[in-house]
Amino acid sequence: MFRARQASPVREVAVKVLRAFAGEEGARRFEVEIRAAAKLDHPGGVRVITAGTDGETRWYAMDLVSGTSLADAVESVAGDGAAALSDDVVARVMIA
Repeated sequence: MFRARQASPVREVAVKVLRAFAGEEGARRFEVEIRAAAKLDHPGGVRVITAGTDGETRWYAMDLVSGTSLADAVESVAGDGAAALSDDVVARVMIA
């Protein structure tokens, strides 16, 4: 995930990128992810703004949400290197 500046309208967005080495299955799954994310319409969800390709690289842009990343939230609750999360840890991360 990358932070980028959209030119028009001017705003910061998050961009998720799928590199060409992901293969056909990875590309198919990425397209399914884009379609599913674009269908979400909920105040707690992130809106897909646009999607495209640059050569063999596929990407989509979405609203940039400020705050703690999921990785940081998990680390703060479960500790570094938590391989599997218990129901208790998942609940604490979602509440945080």
